[in-house]
Amino acid sequence: MLQGKTILEFAREKKVNNRVEREVVKRIEKHNNITPWISDLLHQGDFYRLIDPAKMFPLSQFVNGCILTDKANDPTLSMIAGDSEITAQAGNDSYSGTYSKRGTFNQIESGLITNGIRNVWDWGTAYGNGTIASVCCTRAEFGKTELGTTAAIPDSGAVAHVRLGGEGNYGWYSSDASTLGKCQIIDFANERGYFVKYDSGTITIEVYRVPTLHLHLTDARYTAELLETHTISQTVDNVDKRTWTVCFTGSAIHLITFQYNTGNLKDYAISLSDLDTVTVTSHTYSGVTFNYFNRNWRTDNYPRKDCFLLIGNYLWGYSGNKIVKCNLLGNNDADVTAYNNPLGTLSEEMNGPAIYLPNGDWYKVPDGSPLNIYETVYQHNGNFYRVRMCGMGNTSDAGEYAQNVTGKGSVIASMRINWNTPPSGLNLYTFFPYVSTVNNLEEVVTKSADLTMKLTYEITVGSGT
Repeated sequence: MLQGKTILEFAREKKVNNRVEREVVKRIEKHNNITPWISDLLHQGDFYRLIDPAKMFPLSQFVNGCILTDKANDPTLSMIAGDSEITAQAGNDSYSGTYSKRGTFNQIESGLITNGIRNVWDWGTAYGNGTIASVCCTRAEFGKTELGTTAAIPDSGAVAHVRLGGEGNYGWYSSDASTLGKCQIIDFANERGYFVKYDSGTITIEVYRVPTLHLHLTDARYTAELLETHTISQTVDNVDKRTWTVCFTGSAIHLITFQYNTGNLKDYAISLSDLDTVTVTSHTYSGVTFNYFNRNWRTDNYPRKDCFLLIGNYLWGYSGNKIVKCNLLGNNDADVTAYNNPLGTLSEEMNGPAIYLPNGDWYKVPDGSPLNIYETVYQHNGNFYRVRMCGMGNTSDAGEYAQNVTGKGSVIASMRINWNTPPSGLNLYTFFPYVSTVNNLEEVVTKSADLTMKLTYEITVGSGT
């Protein structure tokens, strides 16, 4: 197995006889195993087995950056916890700027060791100060990223998000019920896909069997099996390509419609335990005027997935140039929180679906050509960040994923198979804050401005400690 070893040192420097001496005042050493992302990559094959070995990332690229957070992280998620904040970070370069979290890669002490590799980073007294509870390795691109409301985030690959057909903004072009292209919802846990349609007073829900594990580990060439079709006699108000969306909570499907430029919204909720019954609730949110969120190439009777994102009791959407969080399931129309949009304005490309990650983060997918670059928003721990997204679609070569994702200054990369022929195949997104190793310290420590800090991380092949 692969074994990680973290050595974190805090030191005080002083001059003695015109020489700078470094006195280590605290040293922490701890072992850890790697996260499932790297384990799957190396031991299960995952999507990388489809790629020409010459195009694969070497292992060193997954541990040549680091992030140190103020709270413990869950190593099973392969990303930092949703309530963690970054105290210190570094990439594979030397740094002398003003961003207070950045460290410098120590090229002299880093390199190959017996059965593995060693990376070393240093922080001066003015950098990396604060609480440290967890030490994580990541790719250098994320370690070099300056997170802020105006930051354009470079490529940080990778947390995998599998988007099949309509579980994103490209699900419109398949009308064949035997393919995955129609499914707005992919239920990974239960291996089901749902296609929701409304036409002439009838809501139709088609249920497909979708072997999500198989699709994630292979090239996603699969014809979905239609299991059931449910029809509900129900008039749905405000049906318009620009004013409706479908959301999925894991236990229910919510068809959401609203009146443009008002705070009026309707929720048509359908429980997975009873797909033949709909519960309708109406809301009028004070101080909210919902925006159009769709472009004109969509057909009217197929709602888009997660243009408004439903998390717990709250629906996230847009009102003017604000990001708004509205109580939906709690039926409290006055319970609305508005957040500043780091982009300043709401652009048409911002109107795509939102993706919710297991650690509670979410981000908007641009609603535009997969070959263009757009700026959009990322939510982490209640803060919104300005991020740059770049789609790498329009390719039938899975190897293009590894080839394109490096050096493009992007946070999102899409691998598509047979772009012009449904089913569209497998799309893999990469997004921060991916981590390849998590080492939660046994005691929380604090770096103060009178101390320097050194992090040594070794990864070796062995039986573990």
